[in-house]
Amino acid sequence: MLSNGDCFVLSPANNDVLLVHSGYWPGVARLPAVLHAGGARVTVIAPRGSDVLSTRYSAESIAVPHGMTEIIDALRQHLRMRTYRLVILADDPLLNALADRSRTEPWIRKILPLPDERSLDMLASKIAFLDRCRQSGLPIARSEHVTDCNAAMRAAAGMSYPVMLKLPTGHGGVGVKRIDSPAEMQCAFDAFARGKTITVERFIAGKVVGCEVLFDHGRAVCWSAFVIVRSGAKFGASTVRMLFTHPQVRDIVERLGALTKLHGFGVLDFIYDEVRDQLVLLELNFRPGPGTHLSGRVRKMFASGFAAVLRGEKPPGVTHGLHGKTVVLFPQDVHRAITERDPWSLIASALQGRIFADIPFDDLPLLARHLGALAGRFIRPLERLFRRRGTERVGYINAEPARWRPIELDLADTADDVREMAGVL
Repeated sequence: MLSNGDCFVLSPANNDVLLVHSGYWPGVARLPAVLHAGGARVTVIAPRGSDVLSTRYSAESIAVPHGMTEIIDALRQHLRMRTYRLVILADDPLLNALADRSRTEPWIRKILPLPDERSLDMLASKIAFLDRCRQSGLPIARSEHVTDCNAAMRAAAGMSYPVMLKLPTGHGGVGVKRIDSPAEMQCAFDAFARGKTITVERFIAGKVVGCEVLFDHGRAVCWSAFVIVRSGAKFGASTVRMLFTHPQVRDIVERLGALTKLHGFGVLDFIYDEVRDQLVLLELNFRPGPGTHLSGRVRKMFASGFAAVLRGEKPPGVTHGLHGKTVVLFPQDVHRAITERDPWSLIASALQGRIFADIPFDDLPLLARHLGALAGRFIRPLERLFRRRGTERVGYINAEPARWRPIELDLADTADDVREMAGVL
């Protein structure tokens, strides 16, 4: 890449795409397959051990040290040497860190998915996003921004309990808390807010709906809406979803694109009020979701849409038109079942054939990576049975066979490990 210090431009002359991930989200590893099918040559930058480094759909995978500063420094050095058509920033912590640094590092502004300072405020703060949505007349829940417990109590009293508390930033259910009573508000507010301005939002009963969207400079290219059937944490990302259509989705997606001018992938969150048959917008995440790869019509739609973006075409926005199809995400739902000690849901999914539909048989290196991680979830409790009390691990992993010797087991710890294995199995 031709550069002058940290100054560079993205090149429209090639189909090279850079995917940057700062963590270990398994869903990110499925995105290169969609980008590849859309005609992109994909390069991946991620910390060592991240699943996305294992996919066969990347032309180049660059492992960097873990740590946000190290990842951003590696990204800056890489962009001094290489030219890309598009840089996709794949997770919220990375986006937030880059948005913070963009105020003093102009090179970052060229790779963020939003074009200007006002749009950037929506990325950095959910409060700014809700304010812009309210000004634009988008359907959002009633909310107030507060700085102390007394103000939160007054806001909640005007809305009636339960209410939701939301931090200015957060992802995967982190930064969100339901409050059911004034007493709970008094007990929980200070620890949750930690001195920040937060949002008190009216709780709306209904189904949680997500929508993954591909935008081309604010124009909605294609989208896939779904109802969350199961999630890995309270208010967290889906591990089982049901594909969903609703006429209100198109209007909200197109208006949000016009408002934000987002370029790349985004994920919307709604509440579906079934009584009123209305969608209420909760937030927009300015990064890809884990479901653009889903086999069949969804994957083809996103691949075709991304190909159109690369070619500079502007076809009408489309969705898959599927409603009611249930998809079990792999390996996310298996990890959830292990964590929650819930094998029966996996057995039910297997008997229905749903658990096999999302296994990446077309990407064997990535499948091997996923299976190895899942095997580790079973092995770790057994491994702890062979530890010395307190510190030393013994056995074939850390000791030569000739050095094996009887070990003293703490019976209480051993019982805990056996119970954990029983829960996993």
